[in-house]
Amino acid sequence: MTRSSYAAALASVLLACASLPAAANGSLFCEGSPYSAEVQFSLSSGRLTDLVVSRDDGMAPASSERLTLQRQSADYRRQSMRAIASKGVSLRVARAKGTLTYAGRQHSLRCDWSGLG
Repeated sequence: MTRSSYAAALASVLLACASLPAAANGSLFCEGSPYSAEVQFSLSSGRLTDLVVSRDDGMAPASSERLTLQRQSADYRRQSMRAIASKGVSLRVARAKGTLTYAGRQHSLRCDWSGLG
């Protein structure tokens, strides 16, 4: 393969890759003990997509559960968010305070809006 045909083939591959739609996601992380939560959202639409609840109490191996949202709302300007999933799991966020309802109990979390993305 000559240098010019290699360059042409590479350019066509790069153009094909560039034409594929990119599904860019971001997330908001809220930390607490023994649970933490991550809300994932679409960067293009701002819609919340998933809620990931993690448990790390230092005793048992860390575990996590990804839940599909049934209802959601977000106001990024006011830094408020509500994510309701199945099994009675929900996360409410107002600025830096989050309340996770999980396993029949409420857990206080600290949320960091500065690291969105």
